[in-house]
Amino acid sequence: MRRYWRAKRDGSHTPIVQAVRAAGCSVAETHAVGSGFPDLVVGVPFGPQAGVTVLLEVKRPGRGKAHGASEKATAARQEAFAESWRGGPILTVSSPEEALRALGLTA
Repeated sequence: MRRYWRAKRDGSHTPIVQAVRAAGCSVAETHAVGSGFPDLVVGVPFGPQAGVTVLLEVKRPGRGKAHGASEKATAARQEAFAESWRGGPILTVSSPEEALRALGLTA
């Protein structure tokens, strides 16, 4: 029997997507892409980042270092992707408020 890998979303993923969309941004959920690619691709329509595409990595609030082999492997892939990425910064957020602030949509 073949097992298929299922990408997990952090618990804060859905509220962040909802808040960012409610603020008028377009959001592509990319958590299942793999290879360390960030969880969300966000198109920002206004504010200091108007017209910019931003990559967001969603983490559980209060989560520190990766625990367990699977989490450590994921963290290593994310770090490798971030180091090789030649576009804008990859922003790490853990709440809707933090995401809106990181995108420059709130103070």
